[in-house]
Amino acid sequence: MPDTPDQNENEEQSSGSTSEQAKQLPFGGEFSPGQVAISWLLQTVPTSESRADLVERIRVQYFSASCEGYEGERRLIEQGNRAGNVVIGMRNYGILAEDFRLSPFGLELLAMIETPDQMHQRFAAHILAQCYGMDVLTAVANLQGRGVTPSKATLSNELRGMGFALPQATTKPLILLGWLREAGVLGSSGYLIDNARVAQILGTSDTILSDLDRLSQAERWFLRSLGRCVPESGYIQASDVVRYAQEIYHVRFPEDRWQQALLKPLEDKGWIELERGSAGRGSRSGKVRGTDKFRSEYVRRLLEEDADIIPPEIRAARNKPLTQILEEMNAADTYTRGLALEHLAVRLADWLDLKPKQWRLRSARTGGNEVDVIVEGSRLMFSRWQIQCKNTRQLQTRDLAEEVGVAVILRSQVVVLVTTGRVPNTVQRHARVVNESTAFQVVIIGGDSLKKIAETGPLGLAEFLNDRAAQTMRHKEGQRLELAEPE
Repeated sequence: MPDTPDQNENEEQSSGSTSEQAKQLPFGGEFSPGQVAISWLLQTVPTSESRADLVERIRVQYFSASCEGYEGERRLIEQGNRAGNVVIGMRNYGILAEDFRLSPFGLELLAMIETPDQMHQRFAAHILAQCYGMDVLTAVANLQGRGVTPSKATLSNELRGMGFALPQATTKPLILLGWLREAGVLGSSGYLIDNARVAQILGTSDTILSDLDRLSQAERWFLRSLGRCVPESGYIQASDVVRYAQEIYHVRFPEDRWQQALLKPLEDKGWIELERGSAGRGSRSGKVRGTDKFRSEYVRRLLEEDADIIPPEIRAARNKPLTQILEEMNAADTYTRGLALEHLAVRLADWLDLKPKQWRLRSARTGGNEVDVIVEGSRLMFSRWQIQCKNTRQLQTRDLAEEVGVAVILRSQVVVLVTTGRVPNTVQRHARVVNESTAFQVVIIGGDSLKKIAETGPLGLAEFLNDRAAQTMRHKEGQRLELAEPE
């Protein structure tokens, strides 16, 4: 979506897609349901002679009594600025075209003006599929899953963790949710999501929020390809879909167990139907078609979004309390214990507002060693962190040595080694040597510290790391930068 930063509300930005690194919510400004009526705006645009005329009519209708802190001409200017923000918001939400006439979508809404509920539902469908509305609902659900009340601050922080670029004190998420509230997606107050209403608006199942979140990137690529290849008759050779995905997305599927690794999981999740009796054993010879959930035009658009780098089985449980994650590390089965370690790595990265870039990295570049997650941050300046979590009774010196070796290859600046057990003095001394003699910063979180962090939450983690940063700075005081004297 085109977008205008909150700090400069009166400048309009040309249309363009958002970057992969930083997704943008549309700027709404005064284009919010508590401030203006969309039906009045839709009827006013066609009868306005110019952008200036439209802004003036909006000023008179909604802002002629505002800006009481200003006098005379200055007050009129401030009122005009607010009215101009309504126009900017309408453009950013796709209602106005670049010539400030109604866009095709805006004309579609205007045609529904006699049926307000239908009009608001159509606008909500557009927001959900085209303006990252589903991501905002996911952020709300994530917060509620952790027992956190959604607010301007908590929503913004959650969305930043999901890859959105948001200015401080932004109202973008709240304005977007306000328009969804007009369509009944949320109740008249609070943030309870009506999943049945979402399903009705999108023409799909009422579990669509969680269903989308459970898809891996490979599954999304397959479904995108299916959407482009599907014939009118319904079923299509799965091999044709695979070839298309390989050509367009340069993805490779495991040929020896393709049905087991891709088709069957998608069928179990309710996205596709397989034509029984046509599938060869472990091959790509079967036929496939999308289910009703997949056929929704809005859901097809939502599938164009890339999946989170974090695997879906980890995303689904990323809102667990840290105390519960630590309890699951004592489970009898190894699968639960391993999953808990992965949950721990994600939770620590979330609390530090670091963005996952590579997950469970295993490759020749790391000498076969496992790194649970590589994360990056850009506050003040860029930094790359590697976080590894170990469920062991005692950390070994070789564990740290291996992580430092991996950091050399990955060019990480910070190495975080987490254990549920104890940290011997030998490991602590080794970490100090690394901090004193290299550019790396090593942070070790032992079992006792981890338990305290679980009790105190994100603030406890921040205080722990600030303490370690001060300690590291003392360790590095002996480092000197030798510069050649100028001749």
